[in-house]
Amino acid sequence: MIGVEATREKMENRYRRRFSQWAVGGETEPAASVPLHPPTEAVVLQRGDEVLAWVRDWRAAEHGLSRGAQLHWEARRWANAGANRVPVRLELPTPDDVAHFAGRIVHWATARDRAAELLELLGAEESRDAVRRRLADVAALDEEEYGRLRDVLTWLVANPDAGLFPRQIPVRGVHSKWLESHRRLVLPLVSSVTGRADLGLRGLPQTLRLRVLDPALAPAGLRDLTVPVEELARWQVAPRRAIVVENLQSLLGLPDMGQVVAVHNPGSTGAPLLDQLPWLHAADLIYWGDLDVEGLRILSRVRGRLPHTRSVLTDRATLTAHLDLTVPDHRNAPRTPPDHLTDVERDLFSALREFGDVRLEQERIPWERAVDALRRAASEEP
Repeated sequence: MIGVEATREKMENRYRRRFSQWAVGGETEPAASVPLHPPTEAVVLQRGDEVLAWVRDWRAAEHGLSRGAQLHWEARRWANAGANRVPVRLELPTPDDVAHFAGRIVHWATARDRAAELLELLGAEESRDAVRRRLADVAALDEEEYGRLRDVLTWLVANPDAGLFPRQIPVRGVHSKWLESHRRLVLPLVSSVTGRADLGLRGLPQTLRLRVLDPALAPAGLRDLTVPVEELARWQVAPRRAIVVENLQSLLGLPDMGQVVAVHNPGSTGAPLLDQLPWLHAADLIYWGDLDVEGLRILSRVRGRLPHTRSVLTDRATLTAHLDLTVPDHRNAPRTPPDHLTDVERDLFSALREFGDVRLEQERIPWERAVDALRRAASEEP
């Protein structure tokens, strides 16, 4: 025997799996036909009270069915249990019927109406699949947020080559943070119309922070700079050496050094940006970062693009001398050495594991020792 609540749960699961397809269109088969597996005579005789309750529940549920739904009953005549009418099958022919029985009629009305509106707005056959895939998220938006989504889509489809920054989109209540947080909805829907992998908007320029440690190299005397990478690539400078530093405060504390420019590496995303600077390829490149698994992975990425990179304070001796300043590394830190490490750096990778999966941030190293190591590295011939 399949009870009312078990059937309702089954229909709710079916609704969640199929509602987006139903809303977008293309569903031609009946929404649901559920066999209820009525009891045998033996079950009636053994569990009579349970069977009576089951029949009563379905009789009550029948009164709450939608107009198109139907509960089928059949007569049963048993030798020892007499004649009885029992429910045998629940028919829910349409998505409306499934949604009503599953208690999702409000959600269904929202999903159906929004799907229809988006399909009309986007107007491309290719948009059907995009709407179907994102409909669960679209239906979950409150009215105000959905209104913004609809207005943004309308504007972007009408202006595929706007070339504006996100904050310049003339839609009330929309700003760059809104667009970024809703990008997984907006981009596929717009792309289904334009066929492009972007929104036709300008992205904020990628920048790098640097300090010119030699006053003679400073443009117009400016020594602490944050500059778009595209402009830095055109900078006509030729430092003899460059120091790339992982921690920003460590960069800001560096003292003057002749013929040296120091650059902040913004973590795991920095290597492609550094690679765009011709003058960094031409300089003797010194790298100073954290002594941990991620720090070595970042160093590997930089050296993969700038093979002449040499590191300082990235060895077992530095780690051993400062073990009291280490902390546990992240539990999910990779345990396989990355490529592009020297033998000394690979030995450090092993030492991090040997000492209990630890990490030593570069700013923990006494400043005088760090500066002395950098000065010595900057004075050496590569």
